[in-house]
Amino acid sequence: MPHKTLTLSEALAEFKLTRTRHIPAPDWKKTLPEGSRWQPGFPGKPACMTCKGLGYLTPDVGIHHPQFGKLVICDCVPENLRESIRARMDRLYNVHR
Repeated sequence: MPHKTLTLSEALAEFKLTRTRHIPAPDWKKTLPEGSRWQPGFPGKPACMTCKGLGYLTPDVGIHHPQFGKLVICDCVPENLRESIRARMDRLYNVHR
């Protein structure tokens, strides 16, 4: 099947449609659930009330506890992202569990 030739204006209109599909609306924050701290690029789910959309938690423990200051990946983060986050944490921060 031959490729359809587009006019310049048709090509520009198609380009604009493809580009705007991935750009968040300027008022995207208004669509978040109340209390959510999610932003584009965060691994968590915007509606997760455990991590508030961040994708991780920090345990509320005393300074002498072994988990003090460590990040814990939230259950709302998909498994395929968990593996890459764990690998990045191990590589960059030398986090041992």
